[in-house]
Parts: sequence; C-alpha cells; structure tokens
Amino acid sequence: MEQTLCIRNGRIYGLQGLQDADTLLIERGVIRYAGPESGLKNKLLRDIEVVDARGHIIFPGFIDTHLHLTEWARRQDYLELGRFHALRDLLTFIKEEAEDRDWLIGGGWNQNAWEERRFPNCRDLDFLPQGTKAVFYSKDLHSAWVNEAVIDLFDFNTVVEMLKKGCVRRDSRGRLDGILHEEALESLLEPVMRKHPAAIFEDPQRYFKSFYRHGITTVNSMEHIEDYRRYLQLYQHEAQRGPRLGIYIYDSDHRAVFDAGMKTASGGEWIRFQGLKLFVDGALGSQTAWLRTPYENAEQYGKRQVHGDALFKAIARAEGQHCGLSVHALGDAAVEDLLNVLERFGRPLKVPLRIEHAQLLDEALIERLKNCELPLSVNPSHIIDDKSIAETHWGARSRWAYPLRSLKMAGVPYAFASDAPVEDINPWKSIYAAVHRRGAGEDTSWYPEECIRLSDAIDACSRNAQALGGIAAKKGVLSPGFPGDCFICSHDVFEQGVEDWQEIRSLLTVIDGRIVYRSAELG
Repeated sequence: MEQTLCIRNGRIYGLQGLQDADTLLIERGVIRYAGPESGLKNKLLRDIEVVDARGHIIFPGFIDTHLHLTEWARRQDYLELGRFHALRDLLTFIKEEAEDRDWLIGGGWNQNAWEERRFPNCRDLDFLPQGTKAVFYSKDLHSAWVNEAVIDLFDFNTVVEMLKKGCVRRDSRGRLDGILHEEALESLLEPVMRKHPAAIFEDPQRYFKSFYRHGITTVNSMEHIEDYRRYLQLYQHEAQRGPRLGIYIYDSDHRAVFDAGMKTASGGEWIRFQGLKLFVDGALGSQTAWLRTPYENAEQYGKRQVHGDALFKAIARAEGQHCGLSVHALGDAAVEDLLNVLERFGRPLKVPLRIEHAQLLDEALIERLKNCELPLSVNPSHIIDDKSIAETHWGARSRWAYPLRSLKMAGVPYAFASDAPVEDINPWKSIYAAVHRRGAGEDTSWYPEECIRLSDAIDACSRNAQALGGIAAKKGVLSPGFPGDCFICSHDVFEQGVEDWQEIRSLLTVIDGRIVYRSAELG
C-alpha cells in the first residue's frame, strides 16, 4: 500500500495567496485535502507519514518552463568562464587549465562584460599546445568560441553554407575567426560535441538534487531527439526519475520526430513530448536578436533564422503532424514576423504554440499578443545582467524590454523560465528580478513601471505554467485533485522579502506525494 503524506503546521499558498489552511494531505500522488488540521479528524488515514512544517510556507512545486537540461548538466562539469571582466584574465585562466588536457570545454563568457568590449577569436588561443581542442560557449548559448584544432574538424561544405548565412566569418588570413553564431552551433559544432555525452544519464540524481533544493518539481527542456530518447529510457526506472519532464525537440530533428509518429502530449505524468522548437532569431548578448531598427551605433538588425514563408511552412508542417510548437522570438521584429505568419493561417492553430523570450515588445505588439491569446515563456532573471547590455545595444527601446507589468495588465498569459544554463536555475532570482528590476546593492529599479507584485511573480513560477501546456492538465496549485508536488520554503518571503534570493531554498520537496529532498534544518 502506498504511503500517505501529511504536511501539518504550515501556511499553505493557494489560489488567493496565503490561506488559513495549515495542513496538506497527499494520497497516491494526488492532493486529497488542503485546509485546517481539524478537518482531518473524520478521515480514515493509514500508513501515514507526518511532516511538521514548523510554521513555514508550503508552496506548490515550482515549474521552470524553459531550460536546456542536458546542456545545463554538461555545464556543471565545464570550465566556468562567466566570472571574468577582462579577456586577458580569462586567457590566463585558460592557459592554467590547459595543462595535460586534450579538450578544454567551458561556458559563460560574455564579451559585453569585458574591458576589451570585443568578441574573442581563435588567434587568442594560439598559446594552446598543438592538438588541444577548445570549445567555449557564450553566456547566452547563441555563440561559441573555438580554436584552430576544432575548426579543422568541421565539414567543409557546411562551413561554406554557414559563411553564406553569416553565421561564421573569415579573418584577415582567410581562415574562420573562431566565433560561431546561431545555426553554426548546431550545424558545425554539435556533430563534434556529440562525442562528449552529458554525465546526467550516468548519475542523474547528482544533478536532479539541484532542482529539488530550489523546490522545482517540473521542467520543460529543449533537447535533441537522441537525448529525449535517453531521458525516456532513464525515466522507465522509478529510482532514476527526477522532476517531471516536458520536452521540446529541436526542429532540426523534425524528420526523426515525424518518422517516429510522435504527437504532442504523448507520454505519461513523468515525461512527455511537448512538440518542436523553432528559432526565428537569436539573442541580445550576441547581438543576434532580430530588431525592427538597427542596433545602437550599428547598421545591423540582428540575425533572422526561420521566418516568413519558411516559418509558415514549418508551423503548417508541425500542425499536420500533430506536434505543438515552441517558437524562439526574442527581438521585436522576430515577434512581429511570427504574429504576421500566424495571421496568414486565418484561424487558430490545431496544436498549442507558445512564444519563448519575447524580450523586446511595444504597446502595439502587446496588444496583438493579447488578441492572439498566445502564452509566453519569459526570463526575468536575465534583467539583472541584461539591463546594461540592453541600454548599450537597444538604447531608448529598452523601455519595452521585459515589459512584465504591461503584459500582466493586458492579460497576456506568461510564466517564468530560467533558460539555464544561460542563467541560474534558482527561481527566486527570476522572482527577485521581476519584483525589483535591479541588481544587488543597487538603489534604483530599471524602468520600475514594469515591476510586478511578489504574488504575481510566484504565480508565474507555479500555476501560470498551465497555460504553456504543462505535463499534467492540473499543475502548480495546492488544491484537492491536483498533483502532490510542493515544497516547504525556508523564508517567509512575504514578511522578509526576496532581496536575499540566493539564501531562499527548499526545506522539503515533494513530487507525486514522495519526499525527494529533505534539508537537515527540518530534521
């Protein structure tokens, strides 16, 4: 007989915020009761495990609506390059790490934060021993920096194709300069990196515990089909399962998806295929987000990927195969192009479609999004680092960067996502950034008119994710009939605030009525 879990002496966060309810009862993975402890007196309880919440708030399990789980897991074992503020210091670090290594793999570099204010190039890595291969991903994952030894592994015909598309460039010597953008990462670098599988498939719980410590019980991940199949195999064994998984597969793998007859929402309560992932444009950090007008002090508009007629055909093709869509559209021109394409259908799509990022909007685009009733997966945690980059490259348009309150007031549905490993998986960073829109130690909020309430930010990490096609039809709410996913929070965030977001954590995390994490503080 499955054990029943009772969490008592807590403060339940419900649909109307903090409730008078103090007790939660989960039986066979489903919430059966949420209310005052006195209401349990007439219930027949057997094989019950009782947890004393000691007055802490009980939240619904948090949902990360967009991350890259496999890449995040790889990044845990990469060289961390995000802490440097000068390229010269980063090169010194790389030189120290290069000894006795055939491969150097790292991530997190951000040329916008460097004193040199330029992209690196392969010649910067000429000090590496002959034959040593170096692959370093940018913070936003839309660029990569490689050395000559890696360039030598690239397929010549693909290089020519990427040169024509502007995804790679030659230097003064006529050689590739070592920076790959957007499509080149998949076409040139992915075949090389497949030889370095993520350790998450060998030791999954080592990685899943990081999510549990933050109260995350469900994630939507963007993956290649090979890794989707690995997760599918992994999740057949109960002991190897982690958070509930909803997976979008990159459109570059669409033929394999269609040949396998995969349909949106196929799967169970633990792992589910959600659809295909399309890219209309790139990212702010790499200056590849597609804009209506040029970047500040530049003549370029960013990079278009799948757009116009090609985007229309890709959406129609997916709809014909009953596959939902996750569409990356970050810049204002990218969002506008997607909306124009959807209008060409002249009817609602027969499959769910959600927009990823939508970082730069204006009032007209927000109104169009409202009329389309399209849900967004947005990334407020980016605000802390991106605000200065936006001011540099978007200028006055930054007023409409991450317009969370405007979207809320317009009734456009959205939920939060970390976009890990681009950002920390900690959902309280997103909540803090959405509520305060400022970095640590800063007194002034960045466009404070776009700040939202704490309760709205918490909802964007929980119940709002249902609008984005969560794994279960009911999700993110602590009410009878909903899945038994919850966590006990270390802080009273309504009393103490979220300024110390890095200290906020889970004391106890529950998935499907099963305790998956317990802090020593709770006993």
